[in-house]
Amino acid sequence: MNSRSDCVLVFGKVVYPDGSQYVGSFVKGLPHGRGLFAFQRGGEYEGDFLHGKKHGQGTLRYPGGSVYQGQFHRGQKHGLGAMRFADATT
Repeated sequence: MNSRSDCVLVFGKVVYPDGSQYVGSFVKGLPHGRGLFAFQRGGEYEGDFLHGKKHGQGTLRYPGGSVYQGQFHRGQKHGLGAMRFADATT
């Protein structure tokens, strides 16, 4: 069945059993659109999501201070992007 209610975009926050958290928009219970995902062991991803995966433009901050800013495709770094390491090298 394909009704308009299948595509409702909602905004909210979820805390997962492992302690990671997501704040942003959801479609069908999955992160979809813009959001912020904070990993349980540190680090975070802020950017676009599609069907629960990093997809589009985003910034991935690692626990040690390194930062990747660029494109993602189906959850993986893909396309144009730049990595800045914690020691300020690129």
